[in-house]
Amino acid sequence: MAGKYTRVAYLIAPDSAPAGSSVSVDIAIENISESRIHVAAVGVFDSEERFIDWMMDWLIPLEVRYFSGSFVMPSKDVVVHGYSMYEDEFGYWYFDDEAEKRVDLEALPPSGRIIDLWVNKAPEGTRLPMPAAVAADGNTFEIGIRGRFTGGVDTIVGMEVVVTDPDGLQRAAPAIDWTGMSPGEELNWEYNICSVDKAGEWTTVIRFISK
Repeated sequence: MAGKYTRVAYLIAPDSAPAGSSVSVDIAIENISESRIHVAAVGVFDSEERFIDWMMDWLIPLEVRYFSGSFVMPSKDVVVHGYSMYEDEFGYWYFDDEAEKRVDLEALPPSGRIIDLWVNKAPEGTRLPMPAAVAADGNTFEIGIRGRFTGGVDTIVGMEVVVTDPDGLQRAAPAIDWTGMSPGEELNWEYNICSVDKAGEWTTVIRFISK
């Protein structure tokens, strides 16, 4: 697509960006007429937020000029529009060409840390160090976790727990209870799992994951 006198040759923007980050956009306008003309660039996202506001320059025939701007990524996908305008000999400005680019919201990886963890089993005791050498008596592990979310935006997260027996076989991996966490929030996860049927060192692997 091209306009009467100009063409938006390029609209350069990232494919995705995390919420709150600065999104840089370049609009390249080409003079496709046979005369020197006065052009302007306008950049808008979601058809309402203008971040390149009437940047103007004179272009000779076939010249391409880049106009740059940026906006703060909201907590949603957006569509960026780049517009070219030209001025006629009477000083009136006219819309001429456009291009668009979708910028998807990039999910931030969950950022959190385990601030307390305990693994109990009778009769061996409480807060066992892992791997833990335990008896094959049919009792289960009691696992408690307290985690703090340190990400910058609300995120759906879960706690993944895997229990492995002395032979290296995965014996328990409870279904992940997904939940939303906000920056600075703390939550508890508790499990009573895995009948111990082998003597030796059992292992637990625990990590934050995102949906």
